[in-house]
Amino acid sequence: MDKLKVESQWNGTKDMMLNIPHFPHLHSTLADKLPDCSRYPHPYEYFLASLCGIITLIIHKYSEEKCIIITNLYITINGSLSNEIGKFNNIEVNIKLDSSASAEELTILQNIIKKNDTIVYLLNEEIININWN
Repeated sequence: MDKLKVESQWNGTKDMMLNIPHFPHLHSTLADKLPDCSRYPHPYEYFLASLCGIITLIIHKYSEEKCIIITNLYITINGSLSNEIGKFNNIEVNIKLDSSASAEELTILQNIIKKNDTIVYLLNEEIININWN
């Protein structure tokens, strides 16, 4: 089983950082196994990096609507690919944020995002586990 990890960081400004550790390249490969992707990220790593960006946009959008100021948002996504190409065994999303919100307000924000956002709705909770800190 191959392990994947991507991360993002946003400090409440217009820019955010997306990172696939050890890969600054904007290329990819169609190799079946992650160890064969020693030079470029695997397409699934790009998918998880995109998911980091999407989650950041979602949190930004809903926090603005609720007048919650986020000063730091750090997301790490770890995933496991089975030996069958295209099958994730699980994806774990870890979200850490510093904000002006109380714990209750953050819980309300999380529930609004889970209930109202199309992308989050499409993410199958049996495969994707989201941890908020």
